[in-house]
Amino acid sequence: MADPFRKVAPGERLAIPAAAYNTFIDAAKDFQTRKQNIGQKPKSTYHTEGMVMVRNDSGADRGMFDVLGIDTPLYLPAASEPRFLNNFVLKGVTPAIATHFGLFVIVAEPISDGYVGRAYISGVCPAWIDVIDADHQFVDVYDANATKLKTYGTGSARILWKAAGTGAMWAVIHLVGGGIDEIRFGKPTGAYTSGATITLDPCDIAGVDNGLANVTVQAGWTLPTNTNIPTTAIIPFTRAATATTWHVIGDPREVVTNLYYDTTTHKLQKKVRYDFGVFATTESSAWVDITTAVDCTA
Repeated sequence: MADPFRKVAPGERLAIPAAAYNTFIDAAKDFQTRKQNIGQKPKSTYHTEGMVMVRNDSGADRGMFDVLGIDTPLYLPAASEPRFLNNFVLKGVTPAIATHFGLFVIVAEPISDGYVGRAYISGVCPAWIDVIDADHQFVDVYDANATKLKTYGTGSARILWKAAGTGAMWAVIHLVGGGIDEIRFGKPTGAYTSGATITLDPCDIAGVDNGLANVTVQAGWTLPTNTNIPTTAIIPFTRAATATTWHVIGDPREVVTNLYYDTTTHKLQKKVRYDFGVFATTESSAWVDITTAVDCTA
């Protein structure tokens, strides 16, 4: 049987077999259908769960398992909604701890500068990390370093496995995404006695500075004379439900440390300090008059 799809030689009379003609028509109809669907049905530009496409805007070629901070989508919906929906690509830049803590991807294949490739954004993957403390269980971005992650007391990626010791090494990590805003820790930049806010220098749960920028946290207390929250206190704080403000975790509870009866004024006085659950004020306050009391015998 003659091949209906054989090529025609120069000068040969053209005779299109029915089978070939019908195939051309089917291909044309399929093309028309797909063209009409453009902009209507979102089509992912990646097919592996836990991966995204990212354009390398770091200014240098990136190797496999390098780190890129998440910038913005390559195509914004305001400029082109079809491109945003059908060709979703993120811009990846050199990580900065102030803006990319918890916002990064692990490069899954070599990507030249200015080109697009695949990257891990969630799930389990290998990673090149710098272990600062052998007890650290989390990793996150290394400031101005796109070649590795850094260990922290808290972070957006949990270490599933690593070798013993400290220094640069391979590890297996779980990119969980989010969650880092649930509870953070910080130390006051100055002893706090009163005010609507307190400025904290972020640290890990052990009090080691993690390099993040200072955070203004809602407080709103007025502490008694002679007592304050010292700069050595490790204070937990979290983001409000509106995600616009930070708040200290814990409410002050008065702890009476001493009682005194002033025979001159005939007033009962007390010295107090305040506990906030996991942190507390320093020395007891000056003497304070007791103006209210509860009858414990009633």
